Amino acid sequence: MTAPAWYNDGKILKVGEVYPFNFIKLVMLADGEQYMIMEDIFEMRHMVMYCHFLKYNLTPGQKVNCRVDKVNCTGRVILEPEHPVYKIGSVAEFAVLRIESGKSPESLDKVIVSDIFGNEIHFETKTSELNLSDNKIDCLIEGLKKGKPILRFAKTI
Repeated sequence: MTAPAWYNDGKILKVGEVYPFNFIKLVMLADGEQYMIMEDIFEMRHMVMYCHFLKYNLTPGQKVNCRVDKVNCTGRVILEPEHPVYKIGSVAEFAVLRIESGKSPESLDKVIVSDIFGNEIHFETKTSELNLSDNKIDCLIEGLKKGKPILRFAKTI
């Protein structure tokens, strides 16, 4: 947790910006989850749930670039560590696991793909636009949340 911005003497992290954080240590809280204690450039400490980023191979003592996703109403800063493979705005190839048809001809179909770590990622598109060669498609990485990419079908030109 961190103090609200008004308490930080004007030392504010901006939403959407990437900053280097020091990964101080892992702690286990009463909820049974492990959290990374991350220290920002102003020496304020923040907690990030570790389970979402296990496959990033982060270890205490490392410098980790994190994007500030949100600052909630209590002043808690929500961080997203930089993905080791995917970058926002880039296009990457994903293996298609399955496609679930929409309920009506006008509705979008749900495409389920697998990311580099084997996570299932869901997004909606018109499957008539897809050209499935080798069960792989190119997707635009629109964002990252809890270690998983947020995808959109990248139409080939």
